[in-house]
Amino acid sequence: MRTLTLRYIYIRCSLRIAAMLFAVATLFACQESLPQRCAREAKSYTAKNCPAKISDNIMLDSLTFSENDSTIGYYYSVTGLIDSTELMAAHREEYYGVLKKDIRNATSLKSYKEAGFKFSYTYLSTKNKGKVLLSLKYKPEDYE
Repeated sequence: MRTLTLRYIYIRCSLRIAAMLFAVATLFACQESLPQRCAREAKSYTAKNCPAKISDNIMLDSLTFSENDSTIGYYYSVTGLIDSTELMAAHREEYYGVLKKDIRNATSLKSYKEAGFKFSYTYLSTKNKGKVLLSLKYKPEDYE
């Protein structure tokens, strides 16, 4: 049970840290549209700050923005006990709910939510390079 609680903390912390840093970075842009600014700042944030250690078992690898479908993407690498497809799948709904609640409550994401942006969270295995352990996507109707 302790491992499950720690995973919730890791997920919540990673969302909050990335969202706050991304929001602060986008506030400094000038005449660009919100999508253009997001794309530029996501690329800049990734180049300057990634990989970023979120916890002992989670590393933020990159932050992306797709102008085609207005999606802010967070890509993480996981290690240790949570580097397991079975474990991630078993708790998928719980993780989905925790992140959805965090997106709803994150004031740092307000302008993106108002613009109807989507959010995606992808957790990749470290022991099986490139293997997606968990992928969660949120559309405006999911977090409104």
